[in-house]
Amino acid sequence: MKPDILTKLAAELREPIGSERQVVYIMVELRKLIELNCDGAQYTALKFHCDWVAHPRLAGTQAHHPNGPLQPFAPQTIAYPRVPCRIAVVAA
Repeated sequence: MKPDILTKLAAELREPIGSERQVVYIMVELRKLIELNCDGAQYTALKFHCDWVAHPRLAGTQAHHPNGPLQPFAPQTIAYPRVPCRIAVVAA
């Protein structure tokens, strides 16, 4: 399974990244590798963001990564119940 994931990731990363679909695919595949390699403790920020891409409403102890780059905006993050995404309000 790992060689297949690595092959798919390598092929995707050779292409220019120009869509949300590509980013989601790459992050989900990275998350699979993190899990297969038991690297969650070593790559906590990456694991958090990979999880967030697939699950915009996170819960549990790992739901709010304290060192994530979006942490300064966490109080301003709005979750709309009918929209399958989270929208961060960023002050100009």
